[in-house]
Amino acid sequence: MTRMIIDRQAEAWDGCFVAELPALHPFVGRDVPWLLEIQGRQFADKPFLHWAPFEVEGRSWTYAAFVADVRRLAEGLGRRGLRRGDAVVIHLSNRPEFLLAWFACSWIGAAAVTTNIHSGRGELRYFAEQAHARAAITEAALFDDLAACGAAFEWIAVAEASTFADLMSAEAAPQRPPEPALYHSVMYTSGTTSRPKGVVYTHANVLWAAQRNAAHAGLRPDDVALVNLPLFHANALSYSMLAALWSGGSLVLQPKFSASHFWETAERYGCTWASIGPFVTKALKALPPPGAHRFRFWGNIWGEDAEVEARWGIPSLGWYGMTETVSHPVLSEFAKPSPPGAVGKPVGEYGVRLVDADGRDVGIGDTGKLLVKAVRGVGLFYEYLNDPHATAAAFDAEGWFDTGDMLTLLEDGSLRFADREKDMLKVGGENVAASEVERVIGVVEGVVDVAVVGKPHPFLGETPLAFVVRDERAPLPTDRILDVCRQELAKFKQPREIRYIATLPRTAIGKIDKKALRDIAAGAASAAKGGAA
Repeated sequence: MTRMIIDRQAEAWDGCFVAELPALHPFVGRDVPWLLEIQGRQFADKPFLHWAPFEVEGRSWTYAAFVADVRRLAEGLGRRGLRRGDAVVIHLSNRPEFLLAWFACSWIGAAAVTTNIHSGRGELRYFAEQAHARAAITEAALFDDLAACGAAFEWIAVAEASTFADLMSAEAAPQRPPEPALYHSVMYTSGTTSRPKGVVYTHANVLWAAQRNAAHAGLRPDDVALVNLPLFHANALSYSMLAALWSGGSLVLQPKFSASHFWETAERYGCTWASIGPFVTKALKALPPPGAHRFRFWGNIWGEDAEVEARWGIPSLGWYGMTETVSHPVLSEFAKPSPPGAVGKPVGEYGVRLVDADGRDVGIGDTGKLLVKAVRGVGLFYEYLNDPHATAAAFDAEGWFDTGDMLTLLEDGSLRFADREKDMLKVGGENVAASEVERVIGVVEGVVDVAVVGKPHPFLGETPLAFVVRDERAPLPTDRILDVCRQELAKFKQPREIRYIATLPRTAIGKIDKKALRDIAAGAASAAKGGAA
């Protein structure tokens, strides 16, 4: 029988980590417990969290009840030996315990290390050891991998077991003096090109995320957010949950996205906004139209969506951001026209540049690498945890952060996402944006989905390889794909190979897993080379 708790001595996190922040910034004298305490008093009897699982009864917390449970759990963590400056792995899917544990860690000054629930045992050990985590909180379905990963946790508590219930003390932990510069949490990047890096947020970072994301979306206390993206990513945790908390709004949390439960849940709780991924709209379009809904906007990463507005009457708010930028350096505007595909314009609280390979600002119509500037530890993440080389490489001498994303400057000053820098193929010395090739192929009849990556080539460096999901009911679209590529693309941009695949691999938040496809392409190239030898 699987044990639900492990006791052993772990390596201590070497000291309390405190960032070096300017003497004056927006959150002097404030931290995350301050925000919880303020909102808990101001909106005491108002619903904060609605837990909406699919097949069982849910539960709701008012602001006052949620803060009370956070303080009880914080007291329990303290009695279990955790202290200011310790690290705790939170390996949980979407569930109330995730949020309670995340905030309870901040209440006692510990750092919450949130991990992808799809991580393998080797990755889990890496996360725990890299962060010097003393303890972990998980759930029954994830316990075995975490317990067997080899990390030296002092203890592991499981959400469904008595080990978690025992942490809920009858007494409430006292509030600490505010420490905005104290390390608050660590989120690991996806690691698409190398080992994941731990993105460090200070308490000031978290408050910035809450304040700016709420302001960018124009949130009000009567707003209700629907959250079904994973909480271990910044989109759900920062863009949605923290923004709702700052605005005094409510949060409806689902275990994950479910097309069959989406509209019913939104109608039942009166949801007014949500952060939406492309896989969500695609799935919902296949369903009958909903009855009444109260959505006043959906946030997305691609900007204005005429089809969503025409089909469901829901305007779109485009935004660009990443874990390291904390909030959105680029944002669209409500009820303002924008070019197709434009994600928005730079916001005032960030410095934003698009530069070419020589570091010069690009002109209208050109594509460049996006650089972002703000105060580290406030508007930008503070550092990559225990990785000074990666941190130094991410910033230039003037403090500009290299996002690794390529955007195009449009005539009206808007920006349109082009590609990740690593998705810019180098074909015989020519730059090729994978997204450009994907746009051309994606409209071909019989193509359901497409992703383009570089396949290693002995002379050209790499050539475009298109992975295509086809409609099995339609004729093979190869000839149509090749014809449209010849018409629309320069010869060096045209795919040298089309490979049909049942489904494209995706990350936990629905993005295409290009690393997995590159591995397939590299394996095919190696096999071909070996066969030729």
